[in-house]
Amino acid sequence: MGGQKVNPLEIAEMLQEIPGIEAVHIYKADDPITGHKVCARIVTSDARDALTWKRTIRNHCRSKLAPWKIPSRIVISDQLSVTARLKHSVE
Repeated sequence: MGGQKVNPLEIAEMLQEIPGIEAVHIYKADDPITGHKVCARIVTSDARDALTWKRTIRNHCRSKLAPWKIPSRIVISDQLSVTARLKHSVE
């Protein structure tokens, strides 16, 4: 992110345009170089393997987002975890 403004909702809405993506959680993680990096946890309905999904997601992001908004870490998951306060968990 390196000082650039990032709107998680913009990224999540754009990712949900991809057929087969059911849910998206965008979050930040610490990065020793830029301070923070954009990360995405994604739930899919399609049985494609994680590597294929990541490639599809990155290609879609490159065509729609500025480089600093593209998630550098993408996790394909069975479900999105929530905390006791009903917030998305990043673990």
